[in-house]
Amino acid sequence: MFCKLRIFSGESRAAAGMASNAGAFEGPLLEQAAVPTEAKAGRGLHLPSFERGQSASLGFVHELLVQSTLRRDGVAPTKAVVAYLTVVHRRPLESGNATYHTVLLLQDQLAEADEDVLRAVIRERDLEQALQAASRRIAEMAVRERELEAARRRHAEAERRCEELERRLDGAARAEGLGSDLHKVVQAVAAMAPSEVAVLLPDTDPDYLSPERDRTHARPYAERLGCCS
Repeated sequence: MFCKLRIFSGESRAAAGMASNAGAFEGPLLEQAAVPTEAKAGRGLHLPSFERGQSASLGFVHELLVQSTLRRDGVAPTKAVVAYLTVVHRRPLESGNATYHTVLLLQDQLAEADEDVLRAVIRERDLEQALQAASRRIAEMAVRERELEAARRRHAEAERRCEELERRLDGAARAEGLGSDLHKVVQAVAAMAPSEVAVLLPDTDPDYLSPERDRTHARPYAERLGCCS
């Protein structure tokens, strides 16, 4: 069982003014908010009494919007509707001289201030989380930069080792070629005069393949064979 919500009484001048402007709401808003009858028993939306010319609190107006949203399958009123309802609600409070109206106005202002504080706290928390995430990204980038520098140093060291190995390989290849040519010369000389020439075989002496050693040792044999004058 549902009943149409009526928050304004004909005995309240301020409430009557709000009711006369209710047509500006889309729907209109007040006619769209249907509240269960159990609300009368205090288990739902509390309906204030307007017989003494009292105005509804901002909390009641907020609950009205919530109930309207529930009845409209989760479609909330637009910002314009909410702003208009707030202005119309405050108008009799600001114009009235009753102490009760003043207290309600202060309560509404306090509620808005609490909401502002809550939004500020949430915003601060979001900023702190964003700052922590940014700090972590900066730290990760710093670590990756150090790792990249270490990788570059290892790469440069590997390049130097490769160049050194290439030089040693070229030197070994040249030495092997020189030793092979010298061995062929010795074999040819030995074939020409085996009784007069001592065959020189490569040994493990590093100076064995040097050009100066070759000239020093090969010249006496060449002179005996008549190759040199």
